[in-house]
Amino acid sequence: MFPAPELASDRTFDAATDGEPDFEQTDRPFWADEQSDKAESA
Repeated sequence: MFPAPELASDRTFDAATDGEPDFEQTDRPFWADEQSDKAESA
């Protein structure tokens, strides 16, 4: 077993502010979007 890598941020998920997706907004924590998380083309 290996130790887990350090987290880039200590922010935690909050259902009140992070629980609903907003597909018009990009780079939101905890949500992937088609603009900032595009699949790599082969």
